[in-house]
Amino acid sequence: MEKDGKTKNMKQKKIIHIGLPKTGTTSLQKYLFPEICKKYNFLYNPSEFLKIKRQRLTYDKSDLMALKKIFAENNVMISHEGLVDWNPRNWLEASNRAVELFGEDATIVITIREPVDYMRSLYIQKIHEGNIIKPDDFFITSTEYDRLKLFLPERSMLRFDHQMLDYQYLKSIYEKRFKSVYLLPLSRINSIYPFNKLFTMSRKQIANYEKTLKNAPIKNKAYSNLAFKLTLKREAILKCLNLKSSGSEDYPLNNSLINKTSSEIGVSSGSLSTNKKISKKLSRLLKKFVKPWRWWMQMVVDRIFPYRKFNLPSEVLDKFDKDLLSVNEKLIKNIEDEIDALKNDIAL
Repeated sequence: MEKDGKTKNMKQKKIIHIGLPKTGTTSLQKYLFPEICKKYNFLYNPSEFLKIKRQRLTYDKSDLMALKKIFAENNVMISHEGLVDWNPRNWLEASNRAVELFGEDATIVITIREPVDYMRSLYIQKIHEGNIIKPDDFFITSTEYDRLKLFLPERSMLRFDHQMLDYQYLKSIYEKRFKSVYLLPLSRINSIYPFNKLFTMSRKQIANYEKTLKNAPIKNKAYSNLAFKLTLKREAILKCLNLKSSGSEDYPLNNSLINKTSSEIGVSSGSLSTNKKISKKLSRLLKKFVKPWRWWMQMVVDRIFPYRKFNLPSEVLDKFDKDLLSVNEKLIKNIEDEIDALKNDIAL
């Protein structure tokens, strides 16, 4: 009989949640994963991995050796939605990187979402980050992407090849590289799947975890339709002044920005100050008294005015491959049925 606090199978020492982004990852990372790791004696996002994360998933031999040492000595859970790569064009490269970082014996968890809603949420997130582009320009075909590829920075998502959003393809490249791969739809995020399979959990524990996720506050709520329109109008005004928003996809002004996340890169113009002390003080003052556009949209506009969800325009929806959407939706439905069946078995 396995004791509470032990994993079912000690080969499952490395549980890696790789994304996708915009699939409830914040709730999992804040309210579920730390609790599971505390209960079952797992390290959660150890510093050796966080160093690689800060380096935008670049690493040298010493970084890799340090991470391998942690895996050899501890049960570890890692969660970072950037591991899968936000751009499906880079999924294959990201899967090869994941094998090198974690080894083929790692358990991979991939959260997914209904495809049209996923693309809508992903697009709005890029708008949140200051990458202001109209949806009809953002979503392009594989042929269009190939033509633009030479002009797009590597590992960027200035354009989205909607024909590459293939969940079956994503599933297959990871199943070829890892022994254990689980897909979790956003619609079943409160089910505690697959963690109710990876750990020995009582019904009471499962119910408590489900309740925790269900009651988790919504973070980073997407812009409303009004906030989206205001953002486009603001960008049009900036364009008339020969200016633009500074976004997460902009090329760094210098190497000092290489380890910063998109949320740390603010709106700026001109060159960086050479006086670091003055620059830091000015930055603190700006953060204290000058709120970014995103704050005004999410914390003011979308709280004062009735919230109306932003939806992708019909001309964009008409571009999407209906057959591919159907295949993705069918895969999600099959996983949902599997999760529901497992939940019924646990309840018996």
